Amino acid sequence: PVQERAGSLVLSLAGANDRRAAQGAYAMGFEAFPEPRAFFTVADMNHYDWCDGASASELASDGPPARDQRASRAQALTAVDLALDGVLRDDAGALDALTHAALPGLQRGP
Repeated sequence: PVQERAGSLVLSLAGANDRRAAQGAYAMGFEAFPEPRAFFTVADMNHYDWCDGASASELASDGPPARDQRASRAQALTAVDLALDGVLRDDAGALDALTHAALPGLQRGP
């Protein structure tokens, strides 16, 4: 249940090309969560690069799409995988990598 996860790591990801909200808005949302938390900006990714089948109007409201959507998603999923391994598998090495290792295509902090 949800109560069992209270106090778990919060992972926030924002695309460097995301124009759906000001970058400051993502940082404010992130800051509202207590520790433990991690924030990454994904290089060359917009808001809808996560989505398959975004409408023309949705795409028009965003920044430029990734040159290589598959690569951008893979970079973002590195952080997701580390966070899940760290929390669900109680993997200290994954949490250490999430908080300290250089992760290609990801910039730490809001």
